[in-house]
Amino acid sequence: MADADQLFARLAEDLEPRGAKLSRMFGMPCLKDPNGKAFVGLYEGELVVPCTATAPSTPRSWPSPTRVSSTPWVVGS
Repeated sequence: MADADQLFARLAEDLEPRGAKLSRMFGMPCLKDPNGKAFVGLYEGELVVPCTATAPSTPRSWPSPTRVSSTPWVVGS
């Protein structure tokens, strides 16, 4: 399995042609959508993604959350 740095680099490479912009947020590298909203970051060797309470437009694309964290970002382990 690839480490987080490699995954982040691949995400950036794959998503930049679709409008994602490589940027920084709170000192960490991140990718932002065309509207400037960060949707993935890299922090201390882990990919960081926002956690939202809203369901996606296509229900099958994302499992329903059983619990919503009070923190807006989730760090994988």
